[in-house]
Amino acid sequence: MNTKHLSIQFATSVLVSGAMLLSPGCQSGQDMGRSGQVHVEAIDHKSLDVSKPSVRQDGADLVISGTIRKQPQSSGPGIGHLHVELVNASGAVLQRTTIDWTPPSLPPQRPGRGGRVAYYTARVPWALPQNATIRVSVAGDSHTNTASIRE
Repeated sequence: MNTKHLSIQFATSVLVSGAMLLSPGCQSGQDMGRSGQVHVEAIDHKSLDVSKPSVRQDGADLVISGTIRKQPQSSGPGIGHLHVELVNASGAVLQRTTIDWTPPSLPPQRPGRGGRVAYYTARVPWALPQNATIRVSVAGDSHTNTASIRE
């Protein structure tokens, strides 16, 4: 076989693969909140700051992730869990799941040592309606797993 032909074939394969990865139709890995495909909101707690979530499509699932930080003025461990909700344009909660953060306890901050951070990730099989919002909040209730909310 001709080496020049193999080099051209290889270069063409690389170019086509790169174009497919960069095409706008491929949503995997793209933060849908930053691109405006979904609205995101995080509701802080009296002792914890919740980051706005990153929302990414992975096949049929949404991957929702972010961080929790202990507020400097709070004392005691930051223990609890999060509610992650899918909210439609009129404000109705369509889906809800409950997740933990890691590590499960955030010790109080020590002066000069920086903030303590925990991480959360939810993988959910939710379809996004138009103008949907993903809402993350610290829950003050007992653990309940994924639920569908009916209007």
